[in-house]
Amino acid sequence: MNTSNLIPFALNDHGLMVSVEDVPSGAACGCICPSCNTPLIARKGQINRAHFAHDGHQQNADTFCSYTPERSVELMILAQLKEPGQVIHLPDYFLNNHQITSRKSWDIEGVTESQYDGAIIIKGTSLDISFHRVSQYQAIKSKTALLVLDVAQFIETLQPANYKLQIQQLIEKHHPAKCYAWHKRQTLPKYACSKSIPKHLRERPVNPDKVNRATIVIGGVVKK
Repeated sequence: MNTSNLIPFALNDHGLMVSVEDVPSGAACGCICPSCNTPLIARKGQINRAHFAHDGHQQNADTFCSYTPERSVELMILAQLKEPGQVIHLPDYFLNNHQITSRKSWDIEGVTESQYDGAIIIKGTSLDISFHRVSQYQAIKSKTALLVLDVAQFIETLQPANYKLQIQQLIEKHHPAKCYAWHKRQTLPKYACSKSIPKHLRERPVNPDKVNRATIVIGGVVKK
């Protein structure tokens, strides 16, 4: 069974996102689906990793549900970002061929909506967040920076235990699924969250003033 298709997070009866590991098994978990509001059951067997599933006895057969493992992770990330005292470790960016490394964690002062998947406030400045890779043209619409938390990549490496801890590590630690798609000080395109920029791609910085709709983005490299 493809365990990447299993849902690790859901809403409890208090409207809070919870991990399947932190609730009782079966219908006693008291959780519902954020998409279709159908009651869920917590499956904690010996073969597959623990996960939520719709309660077939209470789900309308004609109801289409769009709730996916990816969406459950996105909602849990947003919930964790809103936790009081939550901090974030920001990824490296590149300035004049030099890798700039953040050596400290930053306090998250708030979480707001944005044109992407949300935004966090750090020292009074809004930092946009996307849960998916975006093109360079889409990324530079952000006024300050666009931080990518690549949910698809994160799920590929999700271990079958301590789900919520892994969400916290994504936010608070260096993580291959976290990178900048755009940073106002960055003079190079980010090649990939999990890879460094090859040397032959470091020769041409991206100038946002010259990027237009005719720009083609191939492998993170801007070509005309």
